[in-house]
Amino acid sequence: MKLINIYGGCNLRMNVSCVFNNKLYFCSQSNILISDDNKIQTRILLENYLNFINVKNNIIISGDNLGVFYYIIDNKINKIKFLESIQNGIFLDNETVVLLFLKKIIIYNIVNNQTVKEYVSSQLICSVSFQSNKLFIGYAEGTLRIFNLDFKLLAKIQAHFDRIQDIKISKFNLDILIATSSKDNTVKIWRWYTNNLINIQTLVGHNDWVFNINWMENLNIITASADKKIIEWKYEGGTWSSNLVFGGAKTFYNAFNIRNKIIGQSHSGAFYLFENVIKDFISGHTDGISSLDWNGEFLLSTSIDKTARIFHKHREVGRPVSHGYPLSSGKFIDKKI
Repeated sequence: MKLINIYGGCNLRMNVSCVFNNKLYFCSQSNILISDDNKIQTRILLENYLNFINVKNNIIISGDNLGVFYYIIDNKINKIKFLESIQNGIFLDNETVVLLFLKKIIIYNIVNNQTVKEYVSSQLICSVSFQSNKLFIGYAEGTLRIFNLDFKLLAKIQAHFDRIQDIKISKFNLDILIATSSKDNTVKIWRWYTNNLINIQTLVGHNDWVFNINWMENLNIITASADKKIIEWKYEGGTWSSNLVFGGAKTFYNAFNIRNKIIGQSHSGAFYLFENVIKDFISGHTDGISSLDWNGEFLLSTSIDKTARIFHKHREVGRPVSHGYPLSSGKFIDKKI
């Protein structure tokens, strides 16, 4: 039996998709799926529902809702069990990672398998990023705090009016530029200068939570929001302005650029691919499949993810038909349709 194709929907949350070497990595239930811009090429089966994924120099890190941290090197799966669910993880270098829990951050060495440093907060931590031996941490009440790697506080600022969903950093000449997105519907650009955060600009264009930010070439920025929009912000003359706006049927959790194509991670579990026109791209269910029916040309699938989907010639056709409850079965009424 020859494997023709793999279908899989992305988990419905932030931090579960990323790009490395022009390949898309994403979490599908307990699987890590790896795709080029045409189809899914690789599947890595882990144990539980995955909360995040990150990739650097062909090292994959991920974590699940039961507190298991996975790092995959040369196709070997290594795992460490923590007591809490891991919300996100980023790299410091090839040997050290930062793991984000609800009110705790752990710096962990994956070569020695040991905790290097631990920071416990009295407040909910929502996001973390790293640059130039500094950790930039976003909190639920909208504060942005900067620590050194010993967790000595260097600066604190009320960056947003609500929780900071994402922090991404770009180094430009001698400047460290920080982009933050928030539940207050805004994106803010900051400069880190002599141990101070200076607000350069507030980007207003979304009308709902801004989940994710990614830096692009030439200091352009792309943002994904619960308002069902992806916005590309163009940098010109020292400021950013809305350049392109892309839309979908549901919330976008993430958006990035691969080979000059915009890809958006949707709440439907599918990825949208935008060029000059919208194209079909990776899709599939986000939970267990309950039934399949084949009419000789089309394949109908139903799932406990509350959707029914139809596939034709190795791709999903149309948008998922959503219901308010898990589906147990589905059938073609007329085999000619």
